[in-house]
Amino acid sequence: MRTGYKKGEGIMAASGKRWLLLMLLIGLPLATWAAPKTGDAVSGDSSNGSALCSSCHQLGEDSPVHAMLNSVHGKPSPDSPMGQKGCAQCHGPSQQHAQSPTRNKPEVSFGPTWSDSVAQQNQVCQACHESNATRHWSSGLHARENLSCVTCHNLHTEATAMTAAQQTATCTQCHRPQRDGIHHLGQAKAQHKSKGAVQEVACSSCHNPHDNPKPVVTLLANRSEGCRSCHDLKAMQSSANVSEKAKTYHKAMASLDRTCIDCHRSVAHVALDQIEPPQVDAPDLITLFAPGTANFDWIRTDHPGAQPFRQGRNCAQCHAGEQAAMGKTLAPNRTQSSIGARLTLALVKNQLQVTVRWRGTPQDNSVALMLDDGSDEQFQRAGCWAACHNDLPGQDKNRGKAITKYLGASLKQQRSVGRYAVYHDDATLEAMLEQGHYVELWRARLQNGKLAQTQTYHVLSARAADAQAIVQASADYQDGQWTVVFRKPLNGPGKAIRPGQEYTFGIAIHGAGEEKSGHWVSLPMTFGLQMDDVDFPVQGR
Repeated sequence: MRTGYKKGEGIMAASGKRWLLLMLLIGLPLATWAAPKTGDAVSGDSSNGSALCSSCHQLGEDSPVHAMLNSVHGKPSPDSPMGQKGCAQCHGPSQQHAQSPTRNKPEVSFGPTWSDSVAQQNQVCQACHESNATRHWSSGLHARENLSCVTCHNLHTEATAMTAAQQTATCTQCHRPQRDGIHHLGQAKAQHKSKGAVQEVACSSCHNPHDNPKPVVTLLANRSEGCRSCHDLKAMQSSANVSEKAKTYHKAMASLDRTCIDCHRSVAHVALDQIEPPQVDAPDLITLFAPGTANFDWIRTDHPGAQPFRQGRNCAQCHAGEQAAMGKTLAPNRTQSSIGARLTLALVKNQLQVTVRWRGTPQDNSVALMLDDGSDEQFQRAGCWAACHNDLPGQDKNRGKAITKYLGASLKQQRSVGRYAVYHDDATLEAMLEQGHYVELWRARLQNGKLAQTQTYHVLSARAADAQAIVQASADYQDGQWTVVFRKPLNGPGKAIRPGQEYTFGIAIHGAGEEKSGHWVSLPMTFGLQMDDVDFPVQGR
C-alpha cells in the first residue's frame, strides 16, 4: 500500500505527525500555520492576496501557476493582473474559497473543477482586452456560437501568444476540414522536404477569430499577409515561372483595396462545395470504439474539448462520424479498435424492442445498454461516460477498491487535490432514486453462442442489481453474427417509456475474454416515441 512517505522517511514522518497531534491536543501554538486572514482575500492587495493563493497552489516548478507568473499576465506592471489585484483580478476576491478551498469555488472559475458561464469568464478577459484584440468580440461569429476566451486560450502558460502551430492545433479542434492547412500544407511538407521546410502559416494571418472571421476582412487589413508569407510578389514579377498575364494581374496588388483572394478563390483550403462532410453512419448502422482509459473525469479536465463540454456541449456534437479514428487514438494497442453494429428500435405489442447485431465470435462476452429519461444532465451529454470515472478498477485513480459505475450527481463533494469524494447520505440518495434520478443498465451475458443470463441494474451512487430483471432478452449466433434483442414493457418497472419524451442511451459490447473497460462503446444517442428530432424515431404499434 502506498503511504506517501519517501523511502527512509516513514518513521520520522509518522513521529512528526504524532507531535503535531499532541500539540493540537494540549493547545500549543503552531508558529508555522495561521488561518487565512479574511482581508487578504478581499483587500485587493496583490502581494497579500496572491501569497495566500500560492500557499496552496504552489505545486512545483511544473505548476501552471509558475508558468503564468512568468507570462505577460504575471508581470508586476500596473497593466497586468498581477500588478493590480493579483489572482483576485481574474478570479475575484474568493473569500469563501480561501477559507474552505475544497468546498467552495473561486468567485470566478475557469475550470477544471468548477466552470462559470461563458459570459462570466469572458467578462473578466474583456475587462482588459476589449480595447484592443477583442473590441469587436461581442458581434463576432465565435461570440454568437457561445465560445469563451479560454476555449482557445490557456492563460496559465508562459507563452501568452499562440505560435502558428498552436493556432493550427487549436482551430482545427472545430474546423476539421482545414487540418491539412494552407494548400493542404501537411501534404506539401511531405512532398517538398528536399526543398527545405515549408513555413507554418498562422490561421490569424487570414482570419480574425475575435471579429469577423472571413478572410477578406483580415487580408485587406494586413495586405494579404497570409499569402505573402510564402509568395513574394516582387520575386514573382521577375520569375520565368509566372506568365506575363499573371504578372499584369499582380500589379493590382499595389492598390490598397485588393487582396490575393479577389482572384485566387478557394485556394487556401478546399472549396466549400468540395469538403467531404463527416461520414455519418446509415440510420441503423453505428460504430462502437475502444475507449482505452478515457473516463468522465478526463473529459471534464484534460480532454481538448473539456471547456466546451463543461459549458454545455455534448460528445456527439464534435465526434459524430469520427468513432473509428477515436478508437485508434484512445486504444492504439487494441487489435480491433472499433466495430460496426446494426441497431434498430421498434414498438412491438406495447414493448420497446431494441435489436443489436454485430459480427463476432461465439465467445463474445456481453452486450449492454444504458438508458436515461433526462434525469441526469451529465448522462444526456456524455452517455455511458457519465458513469465511468477515474477511480473505477482499471483507471488511473483506483486504489484497489471495488468501485462500480456511479453518477456524479450522487456526490456532495467531488474528488480533487487534497480531498476525497463524498457521497450524499443514504436518505438523500434514496429520495433521488424515488424521484427517478438514476440510469438503467441492461446486460445480456453471452456464452458459447447463446444467451447465458439477463441482468439489469440501476446506477446512481453505485451499480445496484434490480431485484428482478426489468427487461427480457434473447440472443442468437448464426454465420458469424450475433443478434441480441432486448424487450422492455412501456409501463413496466423502471423508467416508463412515454410518447413525446426524449431518451438518451448508449451501447457497449464486450468481445471474447473482455471485462470492465475492455469493450467497444457508442457515443450517446437518442430515441423517442412519436418524435422526429431524435437519432432513432421509434415506429410501430
